[in-house]
Amino acid sequence: MPYKNFESNLDFLYDLILKVENKAECAALFDDLCTPNELAAMAQRAVVARMLTQKRVYSDIVSETGAS
Repeated sequence: MPYKNFESNLDFLYDLILKVENKAECAALFDDLCTPNELAAMAQRAVVARMLTQKRVYSDIVSETGAS
């Protein structure tokens, strides 16, 4: 476990995200929680995950996303 109360803090975060009702609220929440670099990294990971579920090959993923 990374730190004290990790599990309960993670549950709080998940519950907070589940309360978001629209894209504007979602953007506001993530702007409050994350730096621009953290948001960019999460967005890139989400795109990579989608590409992996589409059975895309590693070289395409790297080429299209810049992920390594």
